[in-house]
Formats: sequence, structure tokens, C-alpha cells
Amino acid sequence: MSLKAKLNQLPIVFNLKRLELEHSRLHIATQRALITLGEFDAVEPSEFELQSEYRKAIAAITEPSLWPKLSKRSLRTFAWMLFSSPVKGSESLMDIGGFWQPYSQELARRQYKRGWLTIYYVLMLTYPYQNKGFEAVRQSLTYALRYAVDHKSMTIWARCEDFDLLEQNGHRVLLNYLDDGESLDELYERAGLTGALATGRLAQLTYLEFLNKTQPLLASREWQKQTIGQILRESITQQRTLKYPSYRSHLIEALLLPFQNQKPLKEVKETIKGFVLSFFKDPRVNNALWVNVNIEAKKIFLSWMVESTLEDFFSLLDYVSHGDDTADRHWRYRKAFWKAYLDIEAIDEAWLVLGPHAKSMSNHFLKGETSYGYFVRGSGVNHRHSALILRIGNLIITEWSHSGKYRYWLDTSQFAPRFYLTEYNRKMLVNLPYHEDSHYNSENGTWQRQLSDSIANHTNIKIKYNNYMRV
Repeated sequence: MSLKAKLNQLPIVFNLKRLELEHSRLHIATQRALITLGEFDAVEPSEFELQSEYRKAIAAITEPSLWPKLSKRSLRTFAWMLFSSPVKGSESLMDIGGFWQPYSQELARRQYKRGWLTIYYVLMLTYPYQNKGFEAVRQSLTYALRYAVDHKSMTIWARCEDFDLLEQNGHRVLLNYLDDGESLDELYERAGLTGALATGRLAQLTYLEFLNKTQPLLASREWQKQTIGQILRESITQQRTLKYPSYRSHLIEALLLPFQNQKPLKEVKETIKGFVLSFFKDPRVNNALWVNVNIEAKKIFLSWMVESTLEDFFSLLDYVSHGDDTADRHWRYRKAFWKAYLDIEAIDEAWLVLGPHAKSMSNHFLKGETSYGYFVRGSGVNHRHSALILRIGNLIITEWSHSGKYRYWLDTSQFAPRFYLTEYNRKMLVNLPYHEDSHYNSENGTWQRQLSDSIANHTNIKIKYNNYMRV
């Protein structure tokens, strides 16, 4: 008797001592061995072999008498071409009329369990549920596994029954079996989606369903912290890489779209910002990973980056006011002024341009989440000075960290400063503005009232005096 048969008999042989066996080392080892024997793995054939076997499949469709002459290896290899063709411009086997019926009948005639298991493996790996031939394969495979008597097929069929893997839209159903506190990886392991299947198409689609279902929870302030932690755990490997790179845009949208009409908790927002900047970069300077992202999700993140940039500028003002006697003694009024516009989300874009001194000392006042622009040496700017570029409506505005004037341009002007560059010189931020003025009489709000009126006239965005004078 084979080792597999012996192992299959163990629970029967030891039935009288079930309780003792349940906790014995032998029982544990037996269960592990049974699980291992119940696993099925398949290696995808080479491109050359696929092309060769594809021609055999086409020949068998044309000449049915060839089916009994095909090798078992050929029958297994056909499974890999059910929904994709190795020959450019040719149809997959399931798209060719007259293939599936004789193929499935030949597998049944030979009772070729390994052929059916290979089909199951390919189906879980590629899960082409939208393909028109998927339903026919699913139904035949269900029947073949249900009435199989070998251990591997019985084990896989038991998992199919327990987790509805062969039901219609199995990726949606599978997520329902996720227990509280359980990870998707643990669910996949229970369902037998191990090895390559753990990151196969069925696993990926289940992850996508997970993202869709967690969005409402992320929008709830009660569940935000718990939900963001769960999303990130399911999205990152232990090696700090994305588990499912093909769903990059879906992940970004799942993290951001819940906050279209509400603000997240500060801790949650900082967690999301840090994660997004780490894995997807700042879209203002590196847009490659954001190409297919929903525009509304991108707007939400850009608004968060505006806030970060203003906070960094305020930190810069704090820093220079303590370290430089020439710093504007009225900086706190400028901070109050721009914070008032930030609070009503009137600032559409913001970009910081660091002077040489600020750039070298940036670790003292910047969060380090993004790389800002900087003034090149010899560009006509005092090495201790930095600047802020803002857009409010159709106005482009510049502010300086020290006693420089504020200036603004209409965004249609060819001389308006450009956002998100790496290198700047002074001329780029002062050349032919629509208007410029000094920050005089800050205590009485003189320059603030003039600039606020100008912004209101050009953009129709109005802020009350008491709001921008809250120092």
C-alpha cells in the first residue's frame, strides 16, 4: 500500500483513540502531510511548447480522430491556452468553436484527474470570469471535481465547497469568508490559494473587492484608524513592496475618495500622505504613477500637499525668525493671513523655493515628505531667503520668507512664476508682476486689507478682516 493510502487511513485506524490522537504530535504531522498531499501546483510550459501544443489542439479540432492519440502532457498543456493564445493574432482555445466539448470528453474518458486539476489551477491563476467560455469551463470542472475520488481532487473540491471558489463571481463571494482579525493571506491559505495562486488573478480580484468594501469604513471617523491600518497591511509585503502593483490606482483611490466631502482624522491623513508619497511619489513633480488615477482622488491629495507646503513655509518662517535678525518682524501676520485662506481651502496650488541656507538646514523645519525647488547660487537671491508660490483662482502670488514684497500675476501672464520646478532664480519670481507691494503697517492690517481686496476682485473669494488678522 502506498504512503498516501496509509495516511488516508490514519484517521480510521486511530478512531478509537481520537481524543488522544487529536493533540498528539503524530496527529499534527499527519494533518500537515495530508494537506501537503492535497496541494496541487503546476508549472507553466515554455512559450515554445505552448506554440507547439497549440498547433496540435487546432489539428485535433479539425480531425477528431486525433484526440485519443494525444499525450497526457498535451492535454495538460491545453489548459494553459484555454483563455489565451501563444500565437500572435490567434484565438484562445475557448474562443474556437468545437474545442471544449471534445477536449472535456477526452479528459472524462481517460479519467485524467491531473488534467482537470491543471484546468482548476489555471482557472484560479488567471480567473477570466468575464470571458464567454468561463461558464462552460466552470460547470464542467465542478462536475469533474465533485465526483473525483483521489485525495488531491477531493481536497480541492472540499475547499471549493467551503469557500465557493467555483461559484459565479467567486472573487466577490470569497471575501465573505474573511474572519474578523484575519488577513487576506490567511484566508487564501485556508482556501488553498497558496504559492503562485496567492497572488493570482482570483486573489487579486478578491483584494479589489476588499478595497471597495473598506471605503465606506474609511469614511467613518469611528473606524478610520482601524481601517487604514488594515488596508495598508493587506497592500504591502514584508519587503515593503506593493502586493498587487496592477491595482496601484485602485489603492490610491480607495485611500483618498472617502474624503471627498469630509476631512480625515489628522493622524489618518498623515499616515495616508506618508504611504502615498513613499509608494507613488508626489504627483506635482512625478506624475508617472498617477496617470490612471481618478481626477477627484488626485485633487484631494493635491489639496493635502498644499496644506503641507504652507505648513512647511510657516515652519520656515518660525525657524528664520529665531535665527536671523533680518527676518521680517511681522512674519506672524503673514502666517495668519495665508492660514485664513488655507482654512477655507482657497489655495489651489503651493510650492516652496528654498534659498541655499534653508535648503542646507531643511531637516530642522521640513517634514521631508517631498523635495521642493531651490534657488541656484548666483541667481540674485540672498542665500538666507526663500519664497512661496501660491495660486488662488486665476492669481499667481509670491511671498518671501524675509522682508521681500508680495507680488501677483494673472495666470494668463507669460511672466507668471511656474510651479514645481527644481531650480529657480530671482527673476523668475519678480519679473513684471500685475501688482506688487510691501508688507507695511501689519499691526493695523493695511497690506492685508489691500491684498485681500485684490484677491476678492479677481477671484470672488472673500475673507473677513477678523479672520485674516487672527495672530
